[in-house]
Amino acid sequence: MNLLGHLYLSQNESAESRLYNLLGDRYKGNSFEQLSAEAQKGVRMHRFIDNFMDQHGAVKSLKANISNSLPKVSGIALDVFFDYLLASEWQRFHRNELDLFLNSFFESIQGPIEKVPIEHALWIDGLNENRYIHQYKQFESVVAISEHLHRKLKFKTEIYRSPIIFSTFESEIRDVFEEYIKDARENFGIS
Repeated sequence: MNLLGHLYLSQNESAESRLYNLLGDRYKGNSFEQLSAEAQKGVRMHRFIDNFMDQHGAVKSLKANISNSLPKVSGIALDVFFDYLLASEWQRFHRNELDLFLNSFFESIQGPIEKVPIEHALWIDGLNENRYIHQYKQFESVVAISEHLHRKLKFKTEIYRSPIIFSTFESEIRDVFEEYIKDARENFGIS
């Protein structure tokens, strides 16, 4: 899952671990071994969450179904779709409102963020100041993220078509999300 999914599935971890979970894609290979134990735990958890999703049977089938429409980026699109579904139906999955959950996270990392490289801290600050993740509950976020990724990715892709693909496969995407989030909650101890 994308940013919100990583925060949601790591909610039982320390603030430092959750921060580095969010930063997980920024650490390649073993380039994080110099970090504190909690930071390393966060990077590893990021990879574990990604792997859990990639290996989930229903997710793998869905990814295969949409890969003809979104070659090379079907997994990225599913991250976006699942974050949108998690945010838009948040009240089913968490006792606190989404804004409160996110505000609490950003507040909790004020100490640990002082230890991250400046470019990572600026990225996190931008997420908070622009309320980027807060907007996931609106379908327009799928459109905006898809357009952003189309410009950002270094290879030719049609990820800008993700909103159309979501509409085409919406029933199947929602069904797989329900199965996945149930299994993920159980696996990561989220009640």
